[in-house]
Amino acid sequence: MSIPATTPQVIALLVLDQDFSRLAVKYCPVGKRLYPTVNDQKRFEKLLLKKLPRARGSPTEIEVCMLESQLVVYKCSGEVFVCVVCSFNENELIMGELLEGIYGALCSVCQEGNMSLSSTIAAASATNQSLTKQGILEALDQVLLVLDEVVEDGIVLETDEKTILKRLRMVDPVGGEGGGIGGGGPNGAAGSAEETNAQVFQAATQAAKNRLLSSILGSGR
Repeated sequence: MSIPATTPQVIALLVLDQDFSRLAVKYCPVGKRLYPTVNDQKRFEKLLLKKLPRARGSPTEIEVCMLESQLVVYKCSGEVFVCVVCSFNENELIMGELLEGIYGALCSVCQEGNMSLSSTIAAASATNQSLTKQGILEALDQVLLVLDEVVEDGIVLETDEKTILKRLRMVDPVGGEGGGIGGGGPNGAAGSAEETNAQVFQAATQAAKNRLLSSILGSGR
């Protein structure tokens, strides 16, 4: 199926640190054609980090730069850079919205700790949220799921932080907790549906984690 010319296309989503390390990345089909090997990807990431300003303690506003004819929309916080790479003719506003949604969702999954789902979602969009390398690594499975959830085959699926968090936990964006597969019907059916949701979520988490980790480590396809 051909993709309409007006559909926003993402080349790659990158979470990097200022020591030239990739923490979590996702290269979409266009990105894999441009940078087919892990070495090609790491070369691009290293050039990008050299071009970006040194990270500061507090989160920056969204900024834009060009590298190898690609548009890079990025935000830095502490030692972490979160970047959306796309074609130079893409809409910067849409890519900025995507970046804000990703950044906010990453902050939430890295900071949630023992917070409940409802508390995490309610706390979303809090001001002055920061990311750290340690936080990213400790929540790597959730970080990888965030990247996997917002873009599919280069097409932007979601940009709203709270909706990303709900999709991440297989919670219906309209109906609240208990949505998703199984529906959470009345009485005994609810418990069965919750068990089914947990099993499906666990399988989806592992599959996404394996797929994206293989991309990062270069052992995948």
